[in-house]
Amino acid sequence: MSLKNKIVFAILALSIFGSTLLTAAYLKKSRDIAKEMSSRELATQADLIIAYFEQRLNTVHGDLAALTHATNEALSVMNQSGQVAPSGTGELQGPLLDEVAKSFERISIERGHYTQVRLIGVENGGHEIVRLDVSPWGTIRVASQDLQDKSAESYYIDAVKRFRYRVHDHADETHGHDIYYSMLSLNRERGVVAEPKVATLRAMTPVYHTSGGLFGLLVINIDFEKFAASALEDIPHSNEILIATENHDYVYFEAESGKTRLEFHQHYSQPVPEVVHGALENTNSGLIELDDKFAVSARVAVNNSSDRFFASIVVANQSLMREKIRELGLFGAELGLMMVMITAAVSLVLARYLTDPLGRLSEAVTEAQQTGQNFVFDYGKKDEIGLLAGALTRLSRSLHENEELIRAILDSAGEGIVAVRDDGKIVDTNAAFDTTFGYDHGTLKGKNVRMLMPSTEGVSFEWYLARWLELGNTGRAQSGHTEYGRRKDGWLFPVETTITKLELREETLYIAVVRDITEVIAADKAKADFIATISHELRTPLTNMIGYVSFLSSPEFLPSSKALSAALEGDTEKEKARADFVAELSQMAQRAKLSGDHLRALINNILDFSKLDAGKMELDIEELEIEPMIHGVMDQFEGVFEEKGLSIDCVLKVDRVFADEMRVRQVLINLVGNAVKFTDKGGITLSALPKGDFVEFRVTDTGGGISKEAQAHLFDLFTQADSSATRRVGGTGLGLTIAKQLTELHGGTIGVESTPGKGSTFWFTIPLRPSAADTPPEPSA
Repeated sequence: MSLKNKIVFAILALSIFGSTLLTAAYLKKSRDIAKEMSSRELATQADLIIAYFEQRLNTVHGDLAALTHATNEALSVMNQSGQVAPSGTGELQGPLLDEVAKSFERISIERGHYTQVRLIGVENGGHEIVRLDVSPWGTIRVASQDLQDKSAESYYIDAVKRFRYRVHDHADETHGHDIYYSMLSLNRERGVVAEPKVATLRAMTPVYHTSGGLFGLLVINIDFEKFAASALEDIPHSNEILIATENHDYVYFEAESGKTRLEFHQHYSQPVPEVVHGALENTNSGLIELDDKFAVSARVAVNNSSDRFFASIVVANQSLMREKIRELGLFGAELGLMMVMITAAVSLVLARYLTDPLGRLSEAVTEAQQTGQNFVFDYGKKDEIGLLAGALTRLSRSLHENEELIRAILDSAGEGIVAVRDDGKIVDTNAAFDTTFGYDHGTLKGKNVRMLMPSTEGVSFEWYLARWLELGNTGRAQSGHTEYGRRKDGWLFPVETTITKLELREETLYIAVVRDITEVIAADKAKADFIATISHELRTPLTNMIGYVSFLSSPEFLPSSKALSAALEGDTEKEKARADFVAELSQMAQRAKLSGDHLRALINNILDFSKLDAGKMELDIEELEIEPMIHGVMDQFEGVFEEKGLSIDCVLKVDRVFADEMRVRQVLINLVGNAVKFTDKGGITLSALPKGDFVEFRVTDTGGGISKEAQAHLFDLFTQADSSATRRVGGTGLGLTIAKQLTELHGGTIGVESTPGKGSTFWFTIPLRPSAADTPPEPSA
């Protein structure tokens, strides 16, 4: 039986699961019933919570009633004694005021959610008469000079409008206990929101004179978050609960931790849940369904108004309803389970018959992968699995042979090669790499490449890869960057790396070719030291020689020449011969001096090139004025300009630049000197122009120009555009190479624009502002 027929048979067997559709239909019917049960359960909890909340409101009513009673007694006694007139200013003084304050204090201590208790006068224009602040250390009575004017507060204005024009019978205490709740707002002191911010609910009741006039308002400031939390102290709950106001302020109670979070309408920390909008906008209590949750709410009205209320909202996940469905659909699920078990038994037999050979095939593949041996699997049958096993065997043999060939090629390479993933883990190394770093073959696999570098070099390696990617290098090798490696014994040694990015189907690899350049660096240093020593030894006698040649260029001033002139005085023929000798000697001395100056320039160029090549050239960056530097360069060639009859022009549109003046001057002298050498008529223009964040210096001549072929190699070492012209005017081939390196050391570029027969323009750029060097950190010693 072929594998295809086995799969068809398995699909036919699994079709038995169609019987589960009956169970699904039963469960769908159960949803409506579960929805009703869940709604009733949540509604009961919401009603219980709002009942507890209403009980807390009644406690506030009782506290205000007790305070009203104490205040009325004090007013009655004080009116009888004449301390407060029925239509007076309403100021309270004397020991009875202390009794009222003590009554306030007792109530504040008993309630953990009260923050202030106050008596605000109405007849005195809204000034506080008594105020106690509640703190963690007890109640604090505010001194009379710190009492505030509350006449501008919206809650005061609304309460006075509510109570001022009511007819009050002092014998009827029910009117004296009328309660008014303000809108929820942040507590303010002297017109400014107090810190820490507390969302405050204010409960107010009027205080009347015995004559019936409105004396003032008793106000209790309530921390709404604590107040709402107190309503849940004795109620066990496992659902999310919110207690909200009609203004969409709400306190959220987390189901698992029991933590609370206040969300105030002017300072929401996160969007208001949809259940809050649904519960507050739906005047009829009922089930509110969302995608993953459902909720039920209950309300209690305040201020005898349907527009002002507090609502309890109980939120449950849809999993609760699904639990009800599960319970109601248990019989259907059991029936379906029996059918599934029968089908599962049949499927198990089929699966085992189908998958056992594939499982053994997979184990054989895994074993070959772990051991590195050729894949071998003798299935013994000639169906599709047997054909697959044969194909895998041939493929494994071919891959193994290719792997051995690649390994032999890599191990025969003289340079160290390592493959690294983008997370720094080493995939593989060749023998040369292991030998270079002192490890046995295979021990570095899976290790992080940072172990092969100093502590700071690990950062440098990541920086180098990031920088390399930032440059947009997609497949080309990045070479010439020197790092430091750490051998197994901890010894640091310099290495040069060449990195190639390899994009595979599932990951990115970096293939690094690593070369130990300890001997190369030593050879470079020896070369640099040799050049510096030889150049120094040559320059010392050369300086003396040029000095003596300077004397020979004017021999008539020498004492011996003067003595000879005096001895020959009067002998016309001999005096003429002496003069011819002096002139010929002076001419030869001038030629010797020119050769000496040329040789000294060559030595200086060799020294500069040696420093640049060894990376030892350092710049002294400072802000310099461009115009004096340009004119100083031109002054050096003034005599040559006059001798050759060349014009000179300057175009300066930039005043200053940050650079090493000596090195910029050196580049300009080289370019102007070349222009003078190769220009026989016309003139030279020197420009300094702005170009973005750079200054572009341009030296334009009217000489013979340079061919395209010569331009491509003009800045290479010991290269000259026209060897015949160079022989005629002189030149070493180092000047433009040094100019290029000095420009790049500043962070700029250099180039040439030229048309044969029409002159040339050499240009280079220098940054307007200095910038931090973008280099990797130095290795630790």
